[in-house]
Amino acid sequence: MADLENLLAEIDDSETFAPISAVIRALARVIDESHFTLAGQLQSAHNACAELLERSKPKSSCLFCSLAENLDSHTTNRCNRFPDPVSRAYKRHACTCASAV
Repeated sequence: MADLENLLAEIDDSETFAPISAVIRALARVIDESHFTLAGQLQSAHNACAELLERSKPKSSCLFCSLAENLDSHTTNRCNRFPDPVSRAYKRHACTCASAV
């Protein structure tokens, strides 16, 4: 861009090329503004794609087991780490009632 400015400064000395130089400067500003706008839109699209990739990662079907621990793909109701829902909730401190167990 500096080379273009130097060239336009040389051309501005001539009266015949001064209007052309002004148009080129105006076009350069429009191109710069378009570049910044498109860069912002591209970043937004990139962020949206990254979010979609994050949300589409595989998840465990059991609330108490991570994906690596859930090798047999059991659901929360059939979790072998905790035999029944009340004890699971109590052990995970999800249940606040003391009479649950």
